[in-house]
Amino acid sequence: MKNRVCQSCGMPLHRAEMYGTGPDGMRIEDYCVYCYQKGQFTQQVTMEQMLRLCANYVQESARDYYLARMRMQYPYLKRWARKENTQQAYYHSINRVLEHIRENLHERIDLQTLSGIARISPYHFHRIFKATIGESLAGYVQRLRLEYVAGQL
Repeated sequence: MKNRVCQSCGMPLHRAEMYGTGPDGMRIEDYCVYCYQKGQFTQQVTMEQMLRLCANYVQESARDYYLARMRMQYPYLKRWARKENTQQAYYHSINRVLEHIRENLHERIDLQTLSGIARISPYHFHRIFKATIGESLAGYVQRLRLEYVAGQL
C-alpha cells in the first residue's frame, strides 16, 4: 500500500479501513473515514476551521509547530486546492467585470453582458459578485455613479 494522506485533513492512511466511502459504499482512497462518508464530506468547514479542529488532537506543547506545518500543507490537499483555484478564477473574472464597469460607467450596464465578460451564468455571477464585492451589482454601479457625480460637483 502506498503512503497516502487524507486529502482533507492530512492524516496518514495506513490501512484500507481508514479510507472514506463513496455513495455506493466503495472505499475512496483520497479521504479518511472521518472526513468523507457515503460520497460526502462529514463536516462542511473552511480550511481554517479544519486546521483548528485537527490541532485539538496534537499535544499542546507541539501545537504551534504542527499548525504551522499544516498551514503550509493544507492548500495543496485536494479538498482545499480545488477551492483555492476556484476562488482565484472568480477573482480574475470579477476583476475583468469591475474594469468593464469603470470603463463603461456612463453606458447601460446589464447583468447578461457582465456575466458574459465573467464567463459565468447570470445567476451564479450575481451570487459571486455579491459575495466578493460585498454589495449587489446594482448597488455597486449606483454607488460608483453617485461618487463620480459627487466628484464632478
